[in-house]
Amino acid sequence: MQSIVLENISHKYGDTYALQNVSLEIKHGELFTLLGPSGCGKTTMLRIIAGFLQPTAGSVIIDGEDITRQPPEKRGMGVVFQNYALFPNMTVEENIAYGLRLQKLDKAEIEKRCDRFLALTGMEDYRSRKIDALSGGQQQRVAIARALIISPRMLLLDEPMSNLDVALRARMRQELQDIQRQTGVTTLFITHDQQEALGISQRIAVMDHGTVQQVGSPRQIYDHPENEFVAQFVGTINRLSPADAADLGLDAQASRLVRPEQLVLSGEGVDGIPVIVDHVLFDGSCCRYTVKSANDIYRVVALNRGDGDAFSTGSRVYMRLWNGR
Repeated sequence: MQSIVLENISHKYGDTYALQNVSLEIKHGELFTLLGPSGCGKTTMLRIIAGFLQPTAGSVIIDGEDITRQPPEKRGMGVVFQNYALFPNMTVEENIAYGLRLQKLDKAEIEKRCDRFLALTGMEDYRSRKIDALSGGQQQRVAIARALIISPRMLLLDEPMSNLDVALRARMRQELQDIQRQTGVTTLFITHDQQEALGISQRIAVMDHGTVQQVGSPRQIYDHPENEFVAQFVGTINRLSPADAADLGLDAQASRLVRPEQLVLSGEGVDGIPVIVDHVLFDGSCCRYTVKSANDIYRVVALNRGDGDAFSTGSRVYMRLWNGR
C-alpha cells in the first residue's frame, strides 16, 4: 500500500487562508501528528482528508488515487471527533457495530468483529452499557473501536483527549499507541498539546498560520528545531543574551536557543556565568529554577536525584552548559 500524499493543499474561509500550499506525505502504518496552536489549520486539514471540506486548491492522493472530490462515505476513513459523537440511546456494542450495519454485513460477521474490537479496546465487560454510564476514557475507547471496526484506510483523530483529565490522558496515550501498533492502521492525530505529540508520534508536522514549519521525528523536532517558532512552541526554550552566549562558548549570533535541561547550576564557576536563583519549583521528578544573570532571566531544569534541593531562592551560583558529566 502506498503513502497518503497531500499536494499543495490550500483552503480559504472568505478572504482568509486557513491552509497555504501544504504538502505532506504520511507513510502507510504511520502514527503521524499535526501539532500547532488553535487556528493554525490542522483541523481544516483533517476535514479535507476526511472529505468534509473541499480544498480551494491542491490534491489528496491515497494509494495512487486522487480522492480530492470524493464524498466522505466513499473514502473509507475512520474519524474520532473531539466530542466522540457517540449515540447515547445505544449500547457500547451497538455504537461500535453502527458502521457495519450501514454496510449491511451479516449478523455473524458483525458479532465476530465486535468481539474483536471490544477485546482490543478492553471494553468486553461494558458491551451492554449505555454511553452515559461510561467514563471519558471508556467513551474514547468506544469511539476508536467504532472507527476501526470498518477497516478504514486511515484513522483520523481530532483532539480526542482534550476533554480528559491529566492522569487519564497519560494512560490513554499509551493505550492509543498500543491499539495503533496492533492494528497497523495509518493514523493522523490532531493536537495542540506538545507532550501528547512528542509522546505518541512517529513523525510530527508542526503548523502555524496555515503552513508547515517543520516535519520530523519527535526527537528531531525537539532537539533540532528549524526555526524559532518550533523551538518556542515545542517545549520550553531560553534565548541567551549575546554576552551570556559568548561567555558560555556559543556563537552569539547563531547558537543562542538552549533548552532548560541543557543548562546546569553549580556552586563553582568553572566555565560558567554567575547567576542568582530567583525562584524554585519542585515538581517531584525535577527542580525547575528561574535564575537571573547580569543580562537576562533563564529557566533551568535539574533532575531530582533524591539528595534534596541543591539550591534555594537567593542562592548565588554559576550556570554552564551541560557537557554530559
